[in-house]
Amino acid sequence: MSKIAPSRVLTAPASYARRDLLMAALTSVVTLAAPTWSTAAWAQAPDTDASGKRFLDLSRFLTGKDDLDPVIARRTLQALLVEKDFEQRYAALESACQAARQAGTLTGMDAFDASPVGKDPALRATAVEIVSAWYLGRVGSGPATQLIAYREALMYRPTAGITTVPSYQLGGYGYWTPKPVLPAA
Repeated sequence: MSKIAPSRVLTAPASYARRDLLMAALTSVVTLAAPTWSTAAWAQAPDTDASGKRFLDLSRFLTGKDDLDPVIARRTLQALLVEKDFEQRYAALESACQAARQAGTLTGMDAFDASPVGKDPALRATAVEIVSAWYLGRVGSGPATQLIAYREALMYRPTAGITTVPSYQLGGYGYWTPKPVLPAA
């Protein structure tokens, strides 16, 4: 008969095994909790520049929703700022909306189409881009699409009590239909 060498666990003092278990448990807790702590701290951090608050205020006005998430607003603004010349178009839309609201020509989104802001194609396109980002939960198109929010996208709110948010996507956005052919201008 051959003798089998005793394992480390059998020969190690009991306190050593307990210490390993405690360190593993502590490491697990810290590893699992760290992303939550950092995300919560980032989400609650005050916006150092007023652009995030201004974007959230404009988004609330454009969507007509007062309960928009500030974290999603920050992500949406960051993603939109990557788009070509969005910063200038956003500034123009913001100042035009503010001027129209002060003049009384834009009292709410129900008056948007008749207002000078709604009649300007460039300002209207920028407003549609912002509203689309909130309703679709994404910015951009094609391979450059940035997903901002999935469950929190505003498109799911009208049917919230009837249907559930789909849990997966079978293909790229719009995979179920061919792209429309645009008429030549």
